[in-house]
Amino acid sequence: MKATEFLRTIAFRLSRLARPRPTDNDALGILVAPEQRAQSVVLIWSLGIDAAGPELSRAITKLEGGTTLVVVTDAFDFLVPLCRGCQLEALPNAKTRAPVHSPDWPTYLERRIARIRESWGADAEVVLGLSPAAFVEAAGTGT
Repeated sequence: MKATEFLRTIAFRLSRLARPRPTDNDALGILVAPEQRAQSVVLIWSLGIDAAGPELSRAITKLEGGTTLVVVTDAFDFLVPLCRGCQLEALPNAKTRAPVHSPDWPTYLERRIARIRESWGADAEVVLGLSPAAFVEAAGTGT
């Protein structure tokens, strides 16, 4: 395993550990009531774009400061958002989905996106690149 692959694997595992966990036994899995949060949460949907690109860096710069930023990406190069202090959620991109030919990718992605939204309870969402709906639609067409 190359050093960069190793670092990506470690960063991915660390980001999974950093995800918020339920604080009670609520069946819906609601993590923190909005009135109890110390800062706002913003989901940044960066689907179909380079995670190390300028669009994402500009968005992070504009939104950071008293805000929990959660970058949702399908790119494997997600060290930049992690190094900038963002939380990370990953969705499988077309290249990752290609070996597993399944008509269920859109259903999986819809459920995963819904779970991300439910888990984080974001106050705002910013879309860079493809919207979540367009990303699911592209998965249905095999692109």
